[in-house]
Amino acid sequence: MVVVVMMHAKSELRCGMRFERSPLEQWFTEHPGPYRFNLGSTAVGALSRDDLARFLPEGFDLLGDWAYGEPAGDRRLRERLADAYGCTASQVLLTHGAVEANFLALTCLLRAGDEVIGQYPVYPQVPCVVEGLGSRFLPWFLPADDAPLDWSALDALWGPKTRLVVLNFPHSPTGRQLTFEDRAALNRRLDAWPDTLVLLDEVYEGVGIGATAELTHKHHPRWLVSNSVSKSWGLPGARVGWLIAPEAVINDAVVWREHLSLSLASSAVALVNALWPQRQNLLAWNQALLERNQAIVNACDWSASVKRPRLSASTGTFLLGCEQWLDDRQFARALYQTSRTFVVPASTVGYPGYLRIGFGHRDAEQLRGGLNELAAALNALT
Repeated sequence: MVVVVMMHAKSELRCGMRFERSPLEQWFTEHPGPYRFNLGSTAVGALSRDDLARFLPEGFDLLGDWAYGEPAGDRRLRERLADAYGCTASQVLLTHGAVEANFLALTCLLRAGDEVIGQYPVYPQVPCVVEGLGSRFLPWFLPADDAPLDWSALDALWGPKTRLVVLNFPHSPTGRQLTFEDRAALNRRLDAWPDTLVLLDEVYEGVGIGATAELTHKHHPRWLVSNSVSKSWGLPGARVGWLIAPEAVINDAVVWREHLSLSLASSAVALVNALWPQRQNLLAWNQALLERNQAIVNACDWSASVKRPRLSASTGTFLLGCEQWLDDRQFARALYQTSRTFVVPASTVGYPGYLRIGFGHRDAEQLRGGLNELAAALNALT
């Protein structure tokens, strides 16, 4: 089957582009460390040098090579990703994390007046960039519980201007997964919507307890995928991500990259290549950490009035609230100011009235201390 993706004649800069700040990233900026306790991160904590030594081949030089990389990214790693995704290396672009992959996909595909249906809540970058490009973001709401996806609501949002459907699965912070039936339902719609593509942000793939390192194949020729080693591998500082897309999209994205970031750090790519044969063992080790921490969270002394939806074993997070309405930003700001305990108000990610709590700590005592501080402050509200 030959798929033709209509692109611009060239990657044209859009005069007057203006992006609003991501509310999540703005919260991090306005509440900098050092922290006494940090409960704001998702997935597992970053790997240390000693952690890496468990999985790297003997004699590997962490300082590595500081030469320029190839515009599309290291060929060896792109071939490995292509093999994992069931595509060709020409359909893979290495990026600075999934955030650059998402930005490039949106920038290459959208024009002013296009419409984007976005699963909501989604990573706050997405609606900011969509609107900044002059397109319209239409939220497809995702409930915090396990209620089925509302396909009739999706159908009502779709129209002749719909260029893209953006998804994030496994979903943060609810941990919801995209099932085989969900994929089939969406693929049937794509067959009827010939001008619409899907962008799946699967950056949490492999994070969850019992998950594997098997990556998600594009289940329809018009699926694009973004991912990185930040969450599941525990390497956010490496800034190695990728975009899986039709070759025409990749070619256009490379042009944008020439004006944006040019290439990745060769040393970071060499690190990912060296860890690639050990990725299953690395993920299993990180997942064991989440299992240990899940027990610590469950043992915390919460007041009976504290609302705690189920933990997200898929993302290393959970939502926390109170029976009374919680001004999540006010509470999180006060906690930061009085005890230097950092939490994320969930209104920054689409769930007002809750706190988003991360439990991927490598230091168990840091997790216990932060949770105890948080529980004391929440219990005092009741």
